[in-house]
Amino acid sequence: MKHSIHPTQLGLENFQAALSGLKHSEEWKYVDLKRLTDYIPQNFGTLDAQSACPELKNKIWTTENSPQQNSFLALPEAQPSHYQELDLAGKNLGAFLLEYKPEGKHQFLLSHLRLVCPARAKIQLNISVQSAPDAANLLNQSWEIILGEEAEFELNFLDQSSGSNLNFYNFSFACAGSSSLLFNHYTHGSAISKLNCQAALNGEEAKASFNSLALLAKRQAAHSQFLVEHKQPNTYSEEAFRAILRDESIAEFSGKIIVSPHAIGTDAKQLTRHLLLSDLARAHTRPQLEILADDVKCSHGATVGQLDAEQLFYLGARGLSPKEAEESLLKGFISELLDRCTYPDFRQAFTLQP
Repeated sequence: MKHSIHPTQLGLENFQAALSGLKHSEEWKYVDLKRLTDYIPQNFGTLDAQSACPELKNKIWTTENSPQQNSFLALPEAQPSHYQELDLAGKNLGAFLLEYKPEGKHQFLLSHLRLVCPARAKIQLNISVQSAPDAANLLNQSWEIILGEEAEFELNFLDQSSGSNLNFYNFSFACAGSSSLLFNHYTHGSAISKLNCQAALNGEEAKASFNSLALLAKRQAAHSQFLVEHKQPNTYSEEAFRAILRDESIAEFSGKIIVSPHAIGTDAKQLTRHLLLSDLARAHTRPQLEILADDVKCSHGATVGQLDAEQLFYLGARGLSPKEAEESLLKGFISELLDRCTYPDFRQAFTLQP
């Protein structure tokens, strides 16, 4: 008897086969590939955006794979055989919440969502991913987001999925002239998480800001890769990444800024900061600039260190216990990027203790 194969099962097989060719890839240098190739799910499925956002149920439909398919894993064959499109036409102002709450454990789950933020629209999209503490799922989610001219789009992403998960998130942005993008990403970490973010500033005076916070513990690993391309004059981008690492956790940031030859007047900034709260924690950072134009302002910086002993002593001298002093400094470390999120529910949900 011939047994049918679930499409996502085929995606998993292709995914695992392709991973074997990434051993010498710089992008995957610090990723535990063996942990991925050894992963054997019990079930397969997709994450449905219609269930995640009932408010927009009639605005989401399923169709064939997008011609601009851009897998976070750079493995299109590991994507689902369809994608979902979110139609925001006529939505000139609004805030929407997508809550992904996959049930079950040991699942290989895929999703691919494409949306267009119309010209001159002002949209806030808040995405929450949750699962049981011992879910041990493998998530591969991709988003393609297109901003029209003068559109303002804020995307807040809160990852509260299981610390035992293997999570792969891909975001691809295309920004038209005078559009404004704000992307805030907050995670409490998982066994392995890999965030890939690509943005093309295709129109003059397009702006994009990216903020990412990671709180990691035990043997969790967070890998973040950003690519921002300035393709037109007078564009602006800012990348800010911060991580707090405990125990044997690992954080990696790789960020590349490309300024095209005719993108004069570009202003691009990149800054990463890592706090190591354990001698066994590790941080890797690789900032890169590829500047092909004159009359631009581009900068990058990276710091890796521990809590300031003098600041801890100062707070202790004013009556705070060692634990309270540490917590006060850690709150200050994350507050700047956390406050950039205008969705209050996420600011309240993202605390030092998951």
